[in-house]
Amino acid sequence: MFGGLAIATLVAGLAVPVGAHSGGLDSNGCHAGSQPYHCHGGSSPTTTTTTTTTAPPATSTLTCSDIGRSLDRSDPLYRPDLDADGDGIACESFGTGGGTSPTGNCDDIGRPVPSSDPLYRQELDADNDGIGCEEFGVTVTGEPVCTEASRPAAVSVDTGSGYWLLDRGGAVYAFGTAQHFGDASHTACLAALEAVKLAAHPNGNGYWILLSDGSVLAFGAAQHHGNASDTAAFAVGEQATTMASTPDGSGYWIFTDLGRAMAFGTAVDHGDLTEITLNGPVVDSVALPDGSGYYMVGSDGGVFAFGTADFFGSMGATQLNQPVNGLVPDPDDRGYWLVAGDGGVFAFDAAFRGSMGGTTLNQPVNGMIAFGDGYLMVASDGGVFNFSTDKQFVGSLGGVPIPLPIVGIAAVS
Repeated sequence: MFGGLAIATLVAGLAVPVGAHSGGLDSNGCHAGSQPYHCHGGSSPTTTTTTTTTAPPATSTLTCSDIGRSLDRSDPLYRPDLDADGDGIACESFGTGGGTSPTGNCDDIGRPVPSSDPLYRQELDADNDGIGCEEFGVTVTGEPVCTEASRPAAVSVDTGSGYWLLDRGGAVYAFGTAQHFGDASHTACLAALEAVKLAAHPNGNGYWILLSDGSVLAFGAAQHHGNASDTAAFAVGEQATTMASTPDGSGYWIFTDLGRAMAFGTAVDHGDLTEITLNGPVVDSVALPDGSGYYMVGSDGGVFAFGTADFFGSMGATQLNQPVNGLVPDPDDRGYWLVAGDGGVFAFDAAFRGSMGGTTLNQPVNGMIAFGDGYLMVASDGGVFNFSTDKQFVGSLGGVPIPLPIVGIAAVS
């Protein structure tokens, strides 16, 4: 125990991992040998898809006449060759109010400004969605910073369950009972950021999208409580990777790859890992149902428990076939599951519900969430794998060409 922090290092006999490991199977699909005898269970639809990424168009040939406004150094279209006097403001023939004045109104700025933009101010954002001056559209004057690819419609069935998928560009796909409340595709595109996490509001009527710089966009019933990009002095190269909501949605925590934790709204700070050297970046986080603690998990399988969260074991110090990328508490909150990129699941004081370990996947699994009495996995091609007995599979993007990889999944409560 370390100031309320349980640092996860696997010790022989602590827990029996199940899932992503080597070893042959017998006729029953089970492992014997040096491993405790156990079986891989669960089944899911297989997927076949091709993932393509749309590259941003080059802006190096745009002239000031093409752009039609002045640019400061923070602007994505700024280039030194457009800044004749080297004062940090390019295309000054169009004035110095076009995107350079921190007190300018939308007419002065002349373009949309996401919350990560230095010119963003709350009074410019009438609908509080994290984008100011939306009357100017979602691209800057002249050429867009990046081009949004068309995204396929989600095909799903309504069986009383629902979930959303998030792609790297910030687009959200809704399945089953989940409603589409909007997404961050235009914001991430404009600011050249990546969407990294989708967190559902506890009432199921909204969600938050976390961008790599720590900006948060709120949709539906979800309220915006702050951005890590506004408050944190990130280390060089540090990025936001995950977030978790308070029980009633009145706050949230944002976590970075270095284990920094930041509390917003009514969320309470229970500590973080900024004084610890990690073996792998923090990739996922889960808050306790009452908000009295949270878990972080690193890509090496290390589990870190804060507040009243209990430590049940980890894969830290164990060689893995693929990095761990998700942690899900079991329904009674007396254990948890970890998932690795090959779909292998490691159970700690939790019933093993099945895995994709030993199955050839089209794309790696990159997320897992609680779903009924078990868990739901998602792969980067949009394939969804359900391992619960009381909630049904309601669709996926497996077999559907998508423009950008899927990076997250969240379920309707």
